[in-house]
Parts: sequence; structure tokens; C-alpha cells
Amino acid sequence: MKTSFKILALAALSMGVMSAHAQDAVTLKRIYTNGAVEKYTLTSKINSSTDLSAMGQGEQTMMVDSTMDATFTYSGVKEDGSALVNFLYNNIKTKTEAEGPMADQMAGMDGQAPKEIKGTQKVDVFGRVTEVKTEGANAGMMGMMTGGQNAWDMLSFFVLPEKAVAVGGTWEFDMPTMGGMFPKGSKLTGKLVGPGEVGDKKAWNLEFTGKPKMTMDIGKMMSENPNAQAGGMPPMNIVMEGDNAMKIKVSIDQTTGQVLSSEAVTETVAKVKLVDMGMEFPVTAQSISKMVLRK
Repeated sequence: MKTSFKILALAALSMGVMSAHAQDAVTLKRIYTNGAVEKYTLTSKINSSTDLSAMGQGEQTMMVDSTMDATFTYSGVKEDGSALVNFLYNNIKTKTEAEGPMADQMAGMDGQAPKEIKGTQKVDVFGRVTEVKTEGANAGMMGMMTGGQNAWDMLSFFVLPEKAVAVGGTWEFDMPTMGGMFPKGSKLTGKLVGPGEVGDKKAWNLEFTGKPKMTMDIGKMMSENPNAQAGGMPPMNIVMEGDNAMKIKVSIDQTTGQVLSSEAVTETVAKVKLVDMGMEFPVTAQSISKMVLRK
């Protein structure tokens, strides 16, 4: 009898623990409100090093530091919770510093970033972004001009799980291609790290990681840049290919799912190819992008 009682007690305890874990699972969803306006400050810094030994020259180091403001206005909220977003990125400022044989050429980059970017996109309750229509610059151009694709479209990298998840739980989703910069089907993994606070708001801390490959048609981007065309720069067939390791930390409001702050770190190992000349140069880079909600 004593043995049977112990078995029953252990079984009851196990069921209780399992029930407690089930209760710990939370549903993460984004709640949109017609007419709501959200304002953020975005910053990005990228440090890169290019080996120009193939040209008989040394190492080229470059730093691109950028800041901008972002405003999101929500409308057309549907029964399924999805909404239309009008976005505006403005006050875009870029500072470039370079050392090495290409320093003089890099000095002309400052001021070439678009003055503003605006457009619309649709978002669902999990944060998935679709039907993006942009005026002012494409994703690749902004990535080149401001030091990284995360700097200006970070919200596209935050997708919530479709099922309830417990602390420590993970989920996987397709990351945005960013205009072909990343291959279709590249994945990011989300993780619910745990509860926290941002200012006076209770938050859920999330983490997103992935290792997507990257292809940037720099020659095409330059040909589409009005400032480069005005400067008389000749067309060049330049492509950058490589691997990225991304880690994005995000804090969202526990009630509405609104992003309160985020920080993205990307490590890149790549090669810049001068296709017509048959030359390539190894490149390493680190970019840090931050997004903070403005009051």
C-alpha cells in the first residue's frame, strides 16, 4: 500500500508540474489601433575591413555611422487584427570615415543617403510584413548607404509565434529577403527569453538569431542612385556575397506587443567581386543597429 501511495503521489506531483508549465505558456500577439502613431529613433554603426592585396594595396577600413527617425501610423484594422501601416523614415544622417587607399573615394558617400523614405505595408497580429510599397529608396540601397539593412526596416525581422510559448520556448519563421539581398526561405529563430521592464512598461524579452547568406548587387544599387549618376560615376559590375550571423534582442509590451526597444548585431564575412575585372576582395564587418521608442 505504501508503495502504491508513493506512486500515486509522484504521478500527481508530475501532473501538477506539467500543468504549471502549461500555464506558463503565453500568447504573444500584436494589437493595432486605428489612428495610433508610433515614433522611434534608429541608429546604426558598421565597421568593415577590406583586404585589397589583389590590387597590390593594403587594408581598407571604413566606419559608417547613421541615425534616423521612424514614424508608423496605423489604419484599416480588420477583424483578423491585421492593419495597414504608413511609414516614414526621415532626418537621415550618415557619417563615413575611412582609412587606406580608398579613403578619398569613400569621403563622397556622406550626403548620398535619401533624405526620407516613405510608403505603406500590411502587418498581421504576429508582426509579419507584406505588400510593402516604398518611395525614396529600395532595401539594398538603404543597406549600402546607412550601414546595414537592419537600420531602417528592423520591424520586418520581428515575427511572433502563432502558438502559445513558454519562457525558453522557440519558433522559426522566414526572414524578409530585403529586395533579394537574402535568399528566399532564409530562416530566423525566435525565443521567449522572459519578462522584463522598459521604463514603466512591463515587457517580454525576445531574441532572434539566424545565419543567412547575403548577395548585394552593388553595381546595380549605384546605378539606381541619383547622386552617383549626377557625380558621373561610371557603371560597374560589383557584387558582394557572404555569410551573416545575426542576433536581435527585442523588448515588446506585454499587453499590446508593441516594440519598445531592440538591438541587432550582425557579423559578416564576405567577398566583394569586381566581375568584369575578375578580381575579388575579402571583407569582414560588424554592424550594430538600435531602435528605441520615442515618447
